[in-house]
Amino acid sequence: MARTSLKSLNLDEVVFIPCGNPPHKKQSSIWDAKFRLDMTNLLIEGESGFSVSDMEILSEEKSYTAKTLVKLKESNSDTKFYFIVGADSLCYMDDWKTPEIIFENAEIIALGRKGYKEQVVDDYIEFLQEKYGAVINKVFMENVDISSSEIREKLKKGEDVSQYTGEKIYKYILENINEF
Repeated sequence: MARTSLKSLNLDEVVFIPCGNPPHKKQSSIWDAKFRLDMTNLLIEGESGFSVSDMEILSEEKSYTAKTLVKLKESNSDTKFYFIVGADSLCYMDDWKTPEIIFENAEIIALGRKGYKEQVVDDYIEFLQEKYGAVINKVFMENVDISSSEIREKLKKGEDVSQYTGEKIYKYILENINEF
């Protein structure tokens, strides 16, 4: 998603911001914030156009996209921000905490992939544009034939997932996680 967005919209940089304290998930000792931050750093190592911010990890507060975008905009008022989301997640943004603040502070990059219901997404984009004045860039990307939950399931079964995660991240998982 990041590579496709960077290239498709000719962005200067994609900043990964691992979630520190997600409001919708129970914090797990296994998949904690430091672990996500370490994996994200490994993911982008050697990649140009990518960086990582630990701003949510360092925060004691619950992590909300709207709150993060406001903080980013306050410290970088001349920067145009984009928020990258899968087309499937886009269709739930009206249910997120203060979606109007998200749309005020960033343009959305919605990535669709093979098999997504394009008309449903197009209708939802129209709805968000009318309701919030949202600016949404729809981008198509090559299909990725696995989800994060499928990767976790494979790990539970002891299967090698390096083809999906890369060798460095797979090795990091094996060295740092005793149970899945």
